[in-house]
Amino acid sequence: MYKLICAACNYYLFSTEDPFRSIGWQQANLFHLLVMKAFEEGYSREKISELLLLASSGGLSRESLHIDQELVLIAALKTSDLKYMAVEEARKLIENQKAKLQQQRKDSSDSYKVMGKRERRVYL
Repeated sequence: MYKLICAACNYYLFSTEDPFRSIGWQQANLFHLLVMKAFEEGYSREKISELLLLASSGGLSRESLHIDQELVLIAALKTSDLKYMAVEEARKLIENQKAKLQQQRKDSSDSYKVMGKRERRVYL
């Protein structure tokens, strides 16, 4: 559901310009609920990696920034070992994105998609 609402931030799928406001949630609060449910049965590299990707990419509500979701995730990682694991997973995600970009031509529309919204803002 969180992914759907984030995707709706890039399109008009709801009657308002902000899908999170349409469902009555702030984005960071809904992400917090998602993080708590994901870690309910324990922590794993896969869960941390997926949550990192969700926190740092995807659509944003008009009242939110990616850092809001990233801070929620950091707060949920209670030990320094878990935080270190998150740093390792973030580095892997960055390396994967770099590898994908190197495979694309510089002027390709696919490279634009791979870069993600966060990196595109730097170039605009």
